[in-house]
Amino acid sequence: MKIIYLKSSIDDIEWMKFYYSNIFLAGKKEAIKHLKRAELMIINFPEIGRLYDEKLWVRELVISKTSFSFLYRINGDNIEILRLWDQRWSKKYFSE
Repeated sequence: MKIIYLKSSIDDIEWMKFYYSNIFLAGKKEAIKHLKRAELMIINFPEIGRLYDEKLWVRELVISKTSFSFLYRINGDNIEILRLWDQRWSKKYFSE
């Protein structure tokens, strides 16, 4: 399995980078560690995330000890990251 970050996740990635570089710098090292651990979990156990949107087969995996979660779907041998969602914001529809 291979992780692919879709275009719809780019703003989220930039927000996470900004947050841990400018607002909560002390948490940056641990956040990166937990993000990488969550990526490995999805690669090794693609269905680990709870079903977020049954109709679109989108799953959500909370990244431990952060306020972020992956919204993703399995597409063949790829895991497509749709959003790197900051859970402190209210959920909204995502687009690709």
